[in-house]
Amino acid sequence: QQLQDQIDDMEAKLNDLPELTNRATNADQEVSKLKKLANERAKEADALRSKASDAENLQLEVQDAQERIENLRKENDDLRKKLFENQQLKSKINELENTVKLVDEARERMEKNYDDKSREAEDLRLKIASLTGSEAEMRMKMENEYKKTMDDQMGEL
Repeated sequence: QQLQDQIDDMEAKLNDLPELTNRATNADQEVSKLKKLANERAKEADALRSKASDAENLQLEVQDAQERIENLRKENDDLRKKLFENQQLKSKINELENTVKLVDEARERMEKNYDDKSREAEDLRLKIASLTGSEAEMRMKMENEYKKTMDDQMGEL
């Protein structure tokens, strides 16, 4: 009887064998699918890590670019200040050049006036030389005072 029970048990197991084989096959297929899925997920994870690394690199590049922009803004501000200072200096130079021109023109007029007055003084000397006495001395004093005044004006220029 025991042998019969073992035979019946073995037959039952043999009857279950196709279903177990089918389950094993299905389990193998499921394991294959899960492996493929795991490989795909691993590839996606690698891709995401790569994208994250790229994003970090881009973030660093953006920070570098922002620093360069800030430095360029500071440099631009410095250049604008220098440009403004240069424009002020140019304005002062133009004012000084105009002043020099005015002084030169005034000096030329004074020199011409001095030359004209020198000729007049020479004419007066000749007349004084032809005159006699105290009138001549008075004219000489006046001429000397005039000449001294003209010399003082030329000295001021």
